Amino acid sequence: MQIGRRVYRSGASEYFLNKTPVRLRDVRDLFYGTGMGSHAYSVIERAMVDHVLSDASGHRRFLFEEASGITKYKQRKREALGKLEATETDLLRVQDIIFELDRELGSLSRQVAKARRAERLRGGIRDLDLRLSYEQHQERFARERQLAEQQQEESVRREASAAELARREAGR
Repeated sequence: MQIGRRVYRSGASEYFLNKTPVRLRDVRDLFYGTGMGSHAYSVIERAMVDHVLSDASGHRRFLFEEASGITKYKQRKREALGKLEATETDLLRVQDIIFELDRELGSLSRQVAKARRAERLRGGIRDLDLRLSYEQHQERFARERQLAEQQQEESVRREASAAELARREAGR
């Protein structure tokens, strides 16, 4: 088995397993399963055994976990907990967004109700304006007719007065 890594100037890396591109996680999982991680020891010298047995800092536990293959599952647990925390954070953001949208929805509903009421009132005003204009037009038309009749009557009276005056002048 051949494991390789290619590093680019940009800092990006590619990992290969038997010259096949793989993820870093795949390489780590491979080693976690064997007990041969980056901090594990496949061959331990006698002095190292004494050091591990006298170590109180937790290195001994780490070494045993690495050798037994538990580290793979602990790493997966850490990754899963990290994803869970990110999901909870996203869920909290979504809840905040929903709360904000609900508040805006209430405001928009009130604005829609006001706009509809204003439209109804404008329609009522337009109807009243049309009715008032119609009635004013009818009153003007009736007044014109009345004035035309009065003018006709006055014209007839004037002619009658002119005829009466002409008759009286002729009779004199």
